[in-house]
Amino acid sequence: MPDGGKTMKKTVLIFAVSFFSLFFISCSSDECDSKKREKLCEGTIAKQCLHDEDGFRWYEEDCSKACPFNADEVGGEASCLNGECYCAAPESMLCRNYDAYFCENDIVKQCRSQGISNGAIWRSVKNCAEKIPSDEITDGGFCSTENKIQDGEPVCSPRIKKAFRGKWHELSHEVGDYYFRTDGITVVNNNEALYYDPVFSKIDDNTLKMAKDSVESGNILVRIGINNAVLKLKVKRAGTSDGVEGVNVRIENTADSGEIYEQKSGKNGETEFKDIVAGEYVVSVGNTAVKQIVDESSDAGNFYYAQTGFIYKVTTSSHTIFYAENKEDSAKGNEYSIALSIHNFGDIAAGSTKVAVKTDDEAVLVNAEEKTLEMIGSGENAAYTFSMETVPFDKAPSLKDAAYHDVVFTVYLTDENDVTWEDTVTVRIYRKSLPVYLYSALPDTSHPFVFLSPERQNIAIENETWIPYRPDAKYIIIAQNMYVDTEGVYSIGVGSWDESKWDTDQKSFDDADSYEPNDSESQAKTVKMNSQTTSYLRKNDIDFWIIDMSGH
Repeated sequence: MPDGGKTMKKTVLIFAVSFFSLFFISCSSDECDSKKREKLCEGTIAKQCLHDEDGFRWYEEDCSKACPFNADEVGGEASCLNGECYCAAPESMLCRNYDAYFCENDIVKQCRSQGISNGAIWRSVKNCAEKIPSDEITDGGFCSTENKIQDGEPVCSPRIKKAFRGKWHELSHEVGDYYFRTDGITVVNNNEALYYDPVFSKIDDNTLKMAKDSVESGNILVRIGINNAVLKLKVKRAGTSDGVEGVNVRIENTADSGEIYEQKSGKNGETEFKDIVAGEYVVSVGNTAVKQIVDESSDAGNFYYAQTGFIYKVTTSSHTIFYAENKEDSAKGNEYSIALSIHNFGDIAAGSTKVAVKTDDEAVLVNAEEKTLEMIGSGENAAYTFSMETVPFDKAPSLKDAAYHDVVFTVYLTDENDVTWEDTVTVRIYRKSLPVYLYSALPDTSHPFVFLSPERQNIAIENETWIPYRPDAKYIIIAQNMYVDTEGVYSIGVGSWDESKWDTDQKSFDDADSYEPNDSESQAKTVKMNSQTTSYLRKNDIDFWIIDMSGH
């Protein structure tokens, strides 16, 4: 396919006359020589001597119409040559694959026949910058060849502003989740682009209203995740404990290839990325590239910089929520296992690698047996598991008033040359867990709720859902009736539950206007600790609530 973005000096003359009946639609009253059947040019007028019922006469064509496309767009120039009309067009604008498409900046172009005898040219059919103008959410539209619709037509995709990038949940349950990327919007469950022209309006910073094909649908999207996350790491010299300054560090969001951040490692190798969209990233330092979940404040540990030899990296895929207090007895702790992956990103196999894990943190007791691993091939990894027992925060003097605490474990790796490498793994331990009770009497639906953590992560819901105690932050509950044609009562209890009150409320509560308006997060009403709040959902209703645990 020709590249319409390149300027080519070479032009091609396109013969614009096939049959005189198609092109010569006017004639002159002047008679002409019947034997010569002459062709001649008078400026931009092509003339030919042809016979009609009155004899031989001059038939004329206005050659200025020989270029049936926008001359300014493609550089076409009409002329008359030897009595025939021609169109001189740049070769780069000619095409043979009729109806094919390609993108030139923000313009969608298509190979279209122009009714001329020997070909077609690229024509502009859609201006994405005009089709999706800039607004609160987008920086305008662009032509995307990555996403196409039927017959290969490129999609006009929006450039999403950073404040709105990340995952969004559709409350109607028609689709589920969307991901707003730097270069468009995809449906999370199949990673396909939206093939209609989406129209979004901002309700508040965390809530959007969506229409499809410019037809108002009333669907509501709520933000899942944050866009001010922080990632820390440290770059070290391989085989030493020295930090290395000036090494290139690159992170790329696995859900959005346009969400890429790069910087040089700082003093002593310490590096920090601020205000990034939460999610999974590939973190790359030299030959080492690992996946890291980034949310709120994350520490990816040490990255060793080397060109050859061993390059160790330790990761954990544990997504367990750790609690300092046992649910049944707050004076006791809990026991957990933590699985590590020991990677060798070097270019030679690592044999007889010794592993040890230690921490002097008062929040945990560690049971980590020193172990010698079997050979770890280049680019491969080996498993290592250790256990920890949490200490209730009331028994840890520095944590007496803490809601949570980040414990850093140091992993010591000794290679076959007796050189010791160090990496760190960080786990967050919450003081205790707390029950939240969510009950609904709406017919045809068991849970009309969306439950978000302070980091705006979706929480799996049961009638009794246990969550970390967070007096320092806010949980969000959304009760919604956007996808069923029913209405009814529901109740939220935080920390305690009165079954008899719920039984009574189901029979007698009908105050549909209680707590209204709370149709957006900015209007959310508060549920306090050790309280039980009952409310009502009308048809197509939505209620926002915030759990406030402060003061308890």
